[in-house]
Amino acid sequence: MDPRIVRRVSAFIALVLACLYIYAFVLNEPPDGEGESSGDANSPTSELLFEGVSIEGRSDGERAWRISASHVGLKDEDKRIEIGEIMHGEIYREDEVYLSFKASKGIFHTGPGRLFLSGGVDVYSEERKLLSTDELEWTPGDSMVVIPGPAEIMTEQGVVSADSLQVDVASDEICASGNLTIHEGFGGRDIVMKGGEIRFDPDSNSFEAWGGTRIEFEIGDDD
Repeated sequence: MDPRIVRRVSAFIALVLACLYIYAFVLNEPPDGEGESSGDANSPTSELLFEGVSIEGRSDGERAWRISASHVGLKDEDKRIEIGEIMHGEIYREDEVYLSFKASKGIFHTGPGRLFLSGGVDVYSEERKLLSTDELEWTPGDSMVVIPGPAEIMTEQGVVSADSLQVDVASDEICASGNLTIHEGFGGRDIVMKGGEIRFDPDSNSFEAWGGTRIEFEIGDDD
C-alpha cells in the first residue's frame, strides 16, 4: 500500500478520535453540579434503569412469572434486578396464570431465581382478591409462595388474619402457622385458631386444622 495513503488514513482516524473526545468531555459536559452524586439515600442505586417495562422469569424453560412495572434497574454486582411500582404481575403454573398480584416494589435475585415483593402486596385468584400482606417471596423451584409476616385472607366466611402463610402452587393449598383469626366469620363472631397446622382451600373456602390446634370462640351477649 502507498505510504501516503496509510498516512492519510491514520490522520483521518486521529481526527475522528479527537472530535469524539471534544464532544464527550467538552461540548457534552453537564452543567456544574449535574452528574455528581447528591448523596440522597433515595436515589437509584442500579447501574442501568429501564422505564415502563415488562419482564418475566423462567424455571426449567417454562414461564414462572411476569411483571409489568414503571421501572426496572439492573445491579450487576449484587446479581439482582430491582423492580419499582409493580402495576400488574402474574405467577404461572404449567404455563397458565395461577395468581396475579400488585406491589410497591420487588427484587429478583438472578442466582437462586427468587422473587421478593414488598409494600402493599395484593394477590388475586382470577379477579377475586385472595390475600394481602406487606412482604412475599416466590421461589419457582419449590413451587412455594412464602409470606413470612402477617397476612389477611379474603374468604366467604370473612377476613382471616394469619401470623404467616405459605401458598403451595402445586397442591393449590394455603398453609398457616402461628395464630389464625377468622373475623366475624361464623355468626358474626371472631374465631381464633392457635398452634398446630391449619390449611385453607380457596376453592371450597374450607379450613382444616390438626396437630394440637386450639380453637377459641368469641362469647358475648347479642345486642
